[in-house]
Amino acid sequence: MKTKTILLTLLPFVVILGVPLLLRESGIQGDGATGRLVIITPHNEAIRYEFERAFAEYCRRQGRPAVAIDWRSPGGTSEIVRYLNGEFTAGFRQVWRRDNRPWTAEVQSAVLDRKLKPDQASAAAWEARQEFLGGETGIGIDLIFGGGD
Repeated sequence: MKTKTILLTLLPFVVILGVPLLLRESGIQGDGATGRLVIITPHNEAIRYEFERAFAEYCRRQGRPAVAIDWRSPGGTSEIVRYLNGEFTAGFRQVWRRDNRPWTAEVQSAVLDRKLKPDQASAAAWEARQEFLGGETGIGIDLIFGGGD
């Protein structure tokens, strides 16, 4: 009896949670797009919609394949800068530690320090900065659209 009551109680929850999952669209490229462009922006939905529509029209007129745009909007320009700095630092940290090199606070601060000079940094900090600049650490963002300096 208890099992039947428990099942009857849980059934509505399963239906409420399961039906939307079954009916959702299967993916980002469900509209025939052959490529994907990841854009990070502080712009609102209306601006993103207009640019996406115009870009799709441009691709069509040029005879190019459709591109699905994956918009990322973590906030305003300050939040985007913080996000990018964090992602690049985390990505490079994996590269740096792959060779069992110690990840110190000095190395971490040197990676994104545009004003760092060789005579002002330790050998490890300077090496990290140079390796970051010459490397291919990526974060999966193709384009930054909008925002301030």
